[in-house]
Amino acid sequence: MICTYQCIQLILIKECSCYNTIYPNFFDSIPCFNQTQMDCVGKFFMDKKITEKYFKACMDQCPLECGGMWLDYVVSVNQYSAKIYQELVQNYNGSYKLFLNKNETFDDLAIVNIYYRNLGYTEITESAAVEFVDLLSSIGGVGGLFLGASALTLVEFIELFFLFFIEIKNYNKIDPKKTSN
Repeated sequence: MICTYQCIQLILIKECSCYNTIYPNFFDSIPCFNQTQMDCVGKFFMDKKITEKYFKACMDQCPLECGGMWLDYVVSVNQYSAKIYQELVQNYNGSYKLFLNKNETFDDLAIVNIYYRNLGYTEITESAAVEFVDLLSSIGGVGGLFLGASALTLVEFIELFFLFFIEIKNYNKIDPKKTSN
């Protein structure tokens, strides 16, 4: 997917002269901040024909993924109202005090904690099912069987030939026991 996102970013940079901060960006460009740029990005994603055309072009250019990473996540929300932070805000006397609304500040305050559900990982490696020495041994064993079977077959044919030759030689002889009767 990263290839597709980068392809879309490149198109957005060409069309709007800025990149969309939603997708990762590795190009030398500025983010889309002003209203003209945001309108251009909005128009790009709202026009279904343009979006489908560019997404199809990017999918055709990018190879299929052969691996990826998937993360499970759980989102939980809690209103954060630590008294220490409330006191800090109430006692703040800096130059931005005019812009600080003490009632709404705590709605805008966020603390993010990220916990990994599972710190283990699975590693998949390839290894040869048959080692080179085992392969040579198997080839030699099979070759020995074939050669042994061939030699035995050859000996069997020679024996059959001799038996056949002896039978023909003895066929023409007259047996004295059979003729005396």
